Amino acid sequence: MSKKVIKFYATWCGPCTAFAPVFDKVKQELESPEIEFENINVDEDVTGIAAQYGVRSIPYMILLQDGQKVKEQVGVLPEEVLKNFILN
Repeated sequence: MSKKVIKFYATWCGPCTAFAPVFDKVKQELESPEIEFENINVDEDVTGIAAQYGVRSIPYMILLQDGQKVKEQVGVLPEEVLKNFILN
């Protein structure tokens, strides 16, 4: 079972900037062959993935499990809540 966490953000977004260190810390702790992390700047998204997932507010995260979206979360999360979002 593989998981992928995608965080959508923008450089001009204050909450995104505040959340970045928390996301990066959790990424360092949890990233493995089973859990992958990706950051997508909505202003530079040439793939259309932000539109595909209907991103309207940022920071916005989705959790994919075996390629299927299983969870989504909008806003800044504390470290432990983010870990729980990913692991449970």
